[in-house]
Amino acid sequence: MIKVAYLDVSDLNLSKAYELLPKGRIDKVNRFKFDRDKKLSAGAYLLLDKMLKKEKITEPDFKIGKYGKAYISNHEDFHFNLSHSCKMVLCAISDMEVGADIEYIDPTIDLNIAKHYFYNREYENIMNAKNRPDEFFKYWF
Repeated sequence: MIKVAYLDVSDLNLSKAYELLPKGRIDKVNRFKFDRDKKLSAGAYLLLDKMLKKEKITEPDFKIGKYGKAYISNHEDFHFNLSHSCKMVLCAISDMEVGADIEYIDPTIDLNIAKHYFYNREYENIMNAKNRPDEFFKYWF
């Protein structure tokens, strides 16, 4: 089983979000300087919390593994992964190890990067494409 959800946090009300966060997460959110980063951190937790509740997982005991990945110690057969980019957060849950990533595709990307990192043919395909940023990110990812 793998379930994935995502959320746009650009309109997240931080004051209301704080009311729903445990103290440890509030401390983590407050370490960020910019509201955008605070919203990403708070939103990621809130999205995970919602998914946990749907799976009837209450009072999760979050721990950090030796490589820095969070896990729930009192639910060993439950795995999750959080990712964020720009204004979006993503959460994947599973009954096995899971990884997920979300990336913002910037339409203003400097396409000169492609000259240095892609093969000549790939660069030519990018430069001849109708939508150059989309073509660029097809190769980049």
